[in-house]
Amino acid sequence: NARQATWDGVEYLLEMEYPEVWDKINIHLPQIRSMTIEQIYDVAGYDMETVNLVGRYDCDTGESHDERYISLQRLIKRKGSLVEVRQFLYDEIGIKRLYTGLGHTLNDDGEKGSPEYLARNMKLDLIEGLVSVSIVPVDELGTDDGLGKMDEFCCSIG
Repeated sequence: NARQATWDGVEYLLEMEYPEVWDKINIHLPQIRSMTIEQIYDVAGYDMETVNLVGRYDCDTGESHDERYISLQRLIKRKGSLVEVRQFLYDEIGIKRLYTGLGHTLNDDGEKGSPEYLARNMKLDLIEGLVSVSIVPVDELGTDDGLGKMDEFCCSIG
């Protein structure tokens, strides 16, 4: 059930897909919606993108080497401050710095791009008619030194 990536669409999907933390999210969503990401960075006192790039080392537990990284598992255990909820949206949902809440992409120059949608994650084998092709990273010499990072990559997007 895809929704256009407006704030209303995000709110709908969060309420449907994350009932275990919905109360923590819902209390801060009006304020998050009204603030720029720079204002939230000021409140947080750090750059959320830097934390997000640390990622998680264990997909099952949601653990990261940075305590500020907020996976679903971590948000369940925490109070759910405004900063923690916005970091959760950054880390778990992928609502990053350029997200506008207007339902379309925005580039670094502020130019409007294509429509943007959100949908719940699904296991690939549950998507009827899906055709999947495995891609193996290869450098210019034809070696497979990128393979060691594939598990890390799959964990970070999975």
